[in-house]
Amino acid sequence: MKNQKQNKPNTNSIIIPTIWNNDTYSIFQKSLFTKKEEQFLAFNQKLIFSSYEMIGIRTPILKNIVKEIKKTDYISFLNVMQFQYYEEILLEGFIIAHIDDKDIFLSYFKKFLTHIDNWAVCDMGIASMKIFSYHQKEFFPFVKKLLKSKEEFIVRAGIVILMNYYLEEEWLDKIFSLLNSIITDQYYVQMAIAWLLSISYIKFKKKTLIYLKENSLDTFTHNKAIQKIRESTVVSKEEKEQILMLKK
Repeated sequence: MKNQKQNKPNTNSIIIPTIWNNDTYSIFQKSLFTKKEEQFLAFNQKLIFSSYEMIGIRTPILKNIVKEIKKTDYISFLNVMQFQYYEEILLEGFIIAHIDDKDIFLSYFKKFLTHIDNWAVCDMGIASMKIFSYHQKEFFPFVKKLLKSKEEFIVRAGIVILMNYYLEEEWLDKIFSLLNSIITDQYYVQMAIAWLLSISYIKFKKKTLIYLKENSLDTFTHNKAIQKIRESTVVSKEEKEQILMLKK
């Protein structure tokens, strides 16, 4: 028990106001720096490229901060955010994930989309938004619109939503059709498609194989999907050899 307490992310030095306004938010923002870790910051900066300045706070600590903010009027928190730091954008995504009303959620999610400029915020933020799984049919037209955007991370967001909340038998044909409609050379979109297909192969091997044999994907994306499937530890050696034959 003693070790568990020592390993638990500590947020004691973070100031969580009971009322959110510009002044109290500034106090909260400054207190975030008490959780800065220089070594973690250097590590993150090598992996994540963002226009936002990074503080260097580990994700488990950010999620613990969210738990405390959720005890307050967290909609007011969202309304006074200053969006200066990478960690603030992550907090925004994690907080939005707690909104139960689908219309209110969507309004704040649209704002969140405009702040995404890297894969980490996109993927981690969306992975926490379980509301998509509860309103699949209502949100599907919106997700389709995301895939038509010219903005790299908005399209990636749409793909990550499909991967996390729509990768089921009944949606599979629609997903494959949507992937065929995406014409892009944007790296983070291409990698998200490859990622989705690698998960799809594990869950729905036969249908995904049919798609991989005949699709409209560009060569880079198609081959990256093959690569990611072959990198999976749950795919047999024999399957990996067979899937390699589908490389363009």
